[in-house]
Amino acid sequence: MTEGPFRRTFEQAMSSPEPTGEAFLTLLESRLDNVVYRLGLTPTRPMARQLVNHGHVLVNGRKVDIPSYRVSPGERITVSERAAAIPDVIEAVSDGGRRIPSWLEREGERPVGRVIAVPNPEEAGVPVDIEAIISFYARM
Repeated sequence: MTEGPFRRTFEQAMSSPEPTGEAFLTLLESRLDNVVYRLGLTPTRPMARQLVNHGHVLVNGRKVDIPSYRVSPGERITVSERAAAIPDVIEAVSDGGRRIPSWLEREGERPVGRVIAVPNPEEAGVPVDIEAIISFYARM
């Protein structure tokens, strides 16, 4: 994610009624490329972003090729049949080592998942000093 989208996401979080830090993490976690990664459908975030960019990810049966697309509770995320045959995707889906957050669920060994709740900022999984980010962007 580059500086521009990161800043726009922060500005959206600032205008949210929730505390800025929680809203910011929730917005970042609900990006489609992140959800594909967090569901364990790819081994890395860059690969998740590439799958989305190349049109291999379906949301509720419709192709979405925008990595910043915000998923909502109830939406079903699937990987196209063509992408499901990629060795890295097969390995990531069959690898039970990655913990899937409580706000997501995956259908067994299939490259299919569902968003069941709003992302929980406590489960962000990336060590970040949110206060430093808030103070940096609040000055701009």
